[in-house]
Amino acid sequence: MENFFTLQKKNDKSQRKEKDPDRKREHEGEKVKGSEETSLDALLQRLPGCVNRDLIDQIIVDFCYLNSKSNRKRLVRALFNVPRTSLELLPYYSRMVATLSTCMKDISTMLLQMLEVEFNFLINKKDQMNIETKIRNIRFLGELCKFRIAPAGLMFSCLKTCLDDFTHHNIDVACNLLETCGRFLYRSPETTVRMANMLEILLRLKNVKNLDPRHSTLVENAYYLCKPPERSARVTKVRPPLYQYIRKLLFSDLDKSSIEHELHQLRKLPWSECETYLLKCFSKVHKGKYGQIHLIASLTAGLSRYHDEFSVALVDEVLEEIRLGLELNDHGMQQRRVAHMRFLGVLYNYKHVDSSVIFDILYSVLVFGHDTSERYILSKGALPLDIEFDLQDLFAELRPNMTRYSSIEEANATLIELEEHECSASSNNANSASHLDTEKWHSRRVDSNTSLTANGQNVENGAEDKGALHEDMQSESDLESGSTDEEDLDDENHDESDEDDEGDDAGELASDDEDEVRVRQKLPELDPAEEASFAEELRAVKKVSSQMPSRVIGVELWLVSLSLCSHSQLFLYFCRAI
Repeated sequence: MENFFTLQKKNDKSQRKEKDPDRKREHEGEKVKGSEETSLDALLQRLPGCVNRDLIDQIIVDFCYLNSKSNRKRLVRALFNVPRTSLELLPYYSRMVATLSTCMKDISTMLLQMLEVEFNFLINKKDQMNIETKIRNIRFLGELCKFRIAPAGLMFSCLKTCLDDFTHHNIDVACNLLETCGRFLYRSPETTVRMANMLEILLRLKNVKNLDPRHSTLVENAYYLCKPPERSARVTKVRPPLYQYIRKLLFSDLDKSSIEHELHQLRKLPWSECETYLLKCFSKVHKGKYGQIHLIASLTAGLSRYHDEFSVALVDEVLEEIRLGLELNDHGMQQRRVAHMRFLGVLYNYKHVDSSVIFDILYSVLVFGHDTSERYILSKGALPLDIEFDLQDLFAELRPNMTRYSSIEEANATLIELEEHECSASSNNANSASHLDTEKWHSRRVDSNTSLTANGQNVENGAEDKGALHEDMQSESDLESGSTDEEDLDDENHDESDEDDEGDDAGELASDDEDEVRVRQKLPELDPAEEASFAEELRAVKKVSSQMPSRVIGVELWLVSLSLCSHSQLFLYFCRAI
């Protein structure tokens, strides 16, 4: 009995030892399975965030380390249950299925079966609910078709089902199918004939059915997306290499750092061959960047030092473009018109345009396009917000303390006041100038009537007074007219010396007859260079003093009229440029 019990205990111990490794293996397997489930859950949670190819490819790689039959089923279920409003995920999910199906065939098979069953269920139900689910289903099938996962026969079967009952949601489903994979099927050689026939059937149904405008637009968009209208190929203009190089310099390489180099390169061009094309490219400033306009004007200033006619022709072209824009008044030319207005203002800054041309353009912009006596904007109501903000910025830069007027009467009163002030200022300048001329004339006449006799008494000589007076008036008129040529000065000095000799001879004859000696005071000799310099400075001072008030008042007039402008946006860009 004792031996029996001892043997029984030994057998129990040996059985326990054999069961312990099996339990350990099961426990370890459960741990591994739990960790895999946790990793798969984390991977499936990352799926809705896969919005690019890199992210979805990384998930594909990570799933390969978790591959199992149960995990593949869970993945297919997660892909099938994509949110119905997240249509942007369908191409990336299809990419994942197409990649994994190369080594895991059951993934594509299970997903296609589930999508086909869902499509048949939704179509046969024939209710007008859950349109988003139907669209998600058919677009998923279309994306899989483009990856050659869904067969073309399945897609044609779905399309034929929708065309057989071409009403309500079936129209939306058919159009979404064509938008997704219709172009792919039409361009594929093996399906192009069948797809062309389906498209013709679709177009005939659209013409026969009395569709609402939304469905009619959907059908037309889907049809022309698959089969665009035939048209001739776009002809590319072929330019000579030299012209291509000029366009590259002006529209691609031009910046602040390269402007000097480009000026040297343009000067090296064969001017007789390229002048016309250069003028054409310079006048098309709207083809380049808006920030390069002042650089093109700088190039114009550099080239005008060596080719004067180029800048003149360019200014004429710009003025013609501005006039054309005012006459056509096409909204499609707005960018072009703004660029040319700014270009003209920058050319004025580089002294290629006179101020009279600027004010003529501003006046044309103000009054062009309407025949009424009022100002245009105030007669139409409030300005658009973008133009209003631009206008406020312009007034803040140029005249921050100037008040804007809200009625035509206030603006007209201010304009009349400024015009009267300008007239009075110009008349005061004219009176002061004439008063100075009269004083100079009287002072010179007194000096010319004074002569010295032999005994120190003053003697009047009518002939000499007239000659001296004529010489003084002639010299004064020459000084005011700005004649500073050295030849004229030499002729005057020669005439004066001849008259002095004649006066001396007359004095000797008079002394013989009347026993009196008349001596004329000899004029001091002036340096011709100094006299020319003085005349030039005097003329410059007179010019500045006469033009300064009118120009300042002219700017005030234009700013008062600015808010009344019919082309106010062009006006704003132009004023900012100058």
